[in-house]
Amino acid sequence: MSRFAVWQLVAQIAARLCYNSDEALTNMTAGCCLMTETNMAFSPDLDRVFARRGWLSRQSPAARRQVLEMSRRVAFDTGENIVHIGDSAGGVFGIVSGGVGTIGVTDLAGPTLGHVMRPGAWFGIGPLLTSGQRSMSFRAMEETELVLAPLSELRPAMTTDPAFAVMIAQLTEETTRVGVEVACEALIRSAHRRVAAKLLRITAVRDGVVSAYPQGFRINQVDLAEMTALSRNHVNRILNDFQASGLVALSYNHIQITDPEGLAACAREAEA
Repeated sequence: MSRFAVWQLVAQIAARLCYNSDEALTNMTAGCCLMTETNMAFSPDLDRVFARRGWLSRQSPAARRQVLEMSRRVAFDTGENIVHIGDSAGGVFGIVSGGVGTIGVTDLAGPTLGHVMRPGAWFGIGPLLTSGQRSMSFRAMEETELVLAPLSELRPAMTTDPAFAVMIAQLTEETTRVGVEVACEALIRSAHRRVAAKLLRITAVRDGVVSAYPQGFRINQVDLAEMTALSRNHVNRILNDFQASGLVALSYNHIQITDPEGLAACAREAEA
């Protein structure tokens, strides 16, 4: 191994160790890993992202600004792990652009990719409530920008401001609700209906989310097969059926939802 490769490895390990503390990202310098960071997150453009959908869209403009002003912006490349199961916590994340995959594991199954979140969504709240380690992993499914609200900022606000604590409780409720909805759709018996529901869920097109790619959302058939408990070949056949019906347009590692309401009608069809 070259000296440069050794230095890269050491830098990545050091960055990871820093990242697992509340001061994680402030101590990370450019080039240590694929993640990049900028300082305080608030801007009018950013405020508009979180005013459109998700937890902060249901809060007052002042409350939304409070959360964003305590946050910092971070970016991840495609395939980069954001946090791992068992990591010490650095804070709670909000999605500015891109997509974040949620990966769970039990003592009987996993790790399994179950869902992809889109701009406006927040994740990683568990350690804020439990003071424990991460119980899920999160991965950037494409080039992704996030904001990170550190625990060192969130905890004092929860302690001193009852309204802020209520706002965090609302995020907990939303996270639980989305998890139940994902599980409910995963239990759809018809494979065609299940894939249709999953595509709508992981793209959020019916919420107004638009892909950054002209050819559609970056979704490969292997990941879609994992999220729908089907074989890759089965998923490929279903996607080709959808394309023939004008519901989607397919290209390499990308899916464009061309008829969201038609796809929703497919997902709602009665079980045979």
